[in-house]
Amino acid sequence: MVSEDLRRIISRITSRARILGVGAESVLLVAKINNYKIILKFRKMKPYMDPELAKSLTILRTIKESKIIAIINKNRIPSPRILFSLPKTGLIGMEYIEGTTLKEALERELVDPRTAGRVAGEIIGRVHSIGIVHGDPTTSNYIVKNNNYYLIDYGLSEFSDRLEDRAVDIHLFRRATLATHAKYAGILIESFLDGYRAALGEPADKVIERASKLELMGRYVAERRTVWSKQNYS
Repeated sequence: MVSEDLRRIISRITSRARILGVGAESVLLVAKINNYKIILKFRKMKPYMDPELAKSLTILRTIKESKIIAIINKNRIPSPRILFSLPKTGLIGMEYIEGTTLKEALERELVDPRTAGRVAGEIIGRVHSIGIVHGDPTTSNYIVKNNNYYLIDYGLSEFSDRLEDRAVDIHLFRRATLATHAKYAGILIESFLDGYRAALGEPADKVIERASKLELMGRYVAERRTVWSKQNYS
């Protein structure tokens, strides 16, 4: 249980924070404590839900995300350190890593695509090796600082070692990379898979094979939608 003193301190901190970003699930704030910057992540309650159900879901999801980040930290996977968690208010306090997203670093040619892809793949492989899947491993969710890479945003993460769930992570990285980094997509994906294999070991090949099947299924569905659309509107 969090003491009232801590609640008052956090209240004072949030009153002086600035908004870093607003997403579908949460609001990110940056605040200072004695010149030390921290991230405050508030999980938003769904306004269309029953208030009690929305509150319960917020508490459960905040607890789960906090546990996942704590395990990530314990296993020394490069990510922001969790500082505190207040599930009843949907708040998580984390270390603020002041760097550049991998997406921006690639666009500005600040990093080598082959190195970036390999390191990103190694990190996801390490996450999978401890029974966690990330849920949104795009280049927007890596931070680069002083040539070090950090994986952020565990809001969609789950505890799972299922082949299918791991394959979804690989598929999401591949799909996002093809859409966002066409110039470097081949190098990024190839080196990402190399790094993933190096970190996860023998299970990696089955995961990658399954991810390829997911990609083919996605193409098939897209093609069928196109055919159906032409049939109905031509």
